Amino acid sequence: MSNIALAGLMAVSLGTYPAFGDKLASSTGAPYRPLVEAAIDKGPIVELIVRCEKGTAIIAYSKIENLYCGPFGGCVSKPNEAFTKACGR
Repeated sequence: MSNIALAGLMAVSLGTYPAFGDKLASSTGAPYRPLVEAAIDKGPIVELIVRCEKGTAIIAYSKIENLYCGPFGGCVSKPNEAFTKACGR
């Protein structure tokens, strides 16, 4: 696959959203601001790469069930709660 085709494929499937989480985090009173660094749309699932205070976390959002599932071992319906749990708070 050529580099141009690969770059085109990446542009379609990957979007970056700096500061997407700012308003969500500030409304919880958390001392840190988890940010969505990238969203990868895979049809019914969107993978969110979230930058935490220490490291990153991957959260899967189900468009069908409207749930955020992450490394915390479950699913929640609110993004604030998912970000907080995934970032270890």
